[in-house]
Amino acid sequence: MIVVSDPAGSKVVAPQFRLDGIEVHAVVPKDGDRGDFRQLAPRVTLRRGKLPWERTIGPNMGRVPWMAVLLCTDDDMVQESSTTVVKAFTEAAGVSVPNLPENEVAAAGPSPCRTVEMSRETFETLVPQLAELPGLAQVTKTDGEDRGLLSGESGQPDSFAVVVSNCLPRAAGRYRAHLVLVL
Repeated sequence: MIVVSDPAGSKVVAPQFRLDGIEVHAVVPKDGDRGDFRQLAPRVTLRRGKLPWERTIGPNMGRVPWMAVLLCTDDDMVQESSTTVVKAFTEAAGVSVPNLPENEVAAAGPSPCRTVEMSRETFETLVPQLAELPGLAQVTKTDGEDRGLLSGESGQPDSFAVVVSNCLPRAAGRYRAHLVLVL
């Protein structure tokens, strides 16, 4: 994850470095939903069942998912913004970035991505621990009929990845769930 060593804030950048809308099958709860979600962990369902495991977090880490869902209040976040991958990885002084090959960042160059800025303390409170990550992502397999029920499509058997937040809403209020890179 991108962590600012300065106490002014931390940045978390979306995975690889952005997902096209077609990659996301469903988000629960949906943007704008209102209700009592105290017993519902936010989750993102991805159309590619292997996506959370297509990268490695580090050497000798095994098959640990590299994505997480952070649940934030408006008070948790300093700022959300759109930028490019290169700017997100080099723009702010004092920012420590994931250990990605330089050629990956350079190849993504002007590709757009979203960033979320928050304090280090907030970030450390919200981010899942490494030991939690395997339990926060799973693969759900469907047969052709199930897929039709889920998405209005009929077709071949498929698998979906489900990435779940490590926490529930802490109190009444507005929350945002962010699917982020955890490297």
